Amino acid sequence: MYPLSEKQKSVRYSQSRTDTLIGAGVRVEGNITFTGVLRTDGEIVGDVSCGGDTRGTIVVGKSGNVNGAITAPHIVVRGRVYGPVDSLRSIEIGQDACMVGDASYNDIVIQLGGVMEGALTPRRLMDEDRSGQEYRVQNT
Repeated sequence: MYPLSEKQKSVRYSQSRTDTLIGAGVRVEGNITFTGVLRTDGEIVGDVSCGGDTRGTIVVGKSGNVNGAITAPHIVVRGRVYGPVDSLRSIEIGQDACMVGDASYNDIVIQLGGVMEGALTPRRLMDEDRSGQEYRVQNT
């Protein structure tokens, strides 16, 4: 077992707290802007974005479902996401999670059993103005 880096500790810490919760069985239609940590175990139909919080995190729980674009520094998927995601920091796709849509990121982790279908674009390529390069991944 390797020790956690400071970045991993920060993400783990943000997952352990919840500022806003959308519970299982709840359906939200419309765009959401949040700060802090947003956790959804319900369904969101619309775009989700973190407003100016550099440590902002969205956690899509195992029963959670987001059908829309997500923009946040940290994105953790344990359920289902259908739409493009844009992360300034990290994306984590958990075991048995599914994400369908293009993704831009700084760091990405796809756990064994997680599914990612779409173009993966590391931010360092975007920063180096190599926008013509992308990686297309289908992991099933």
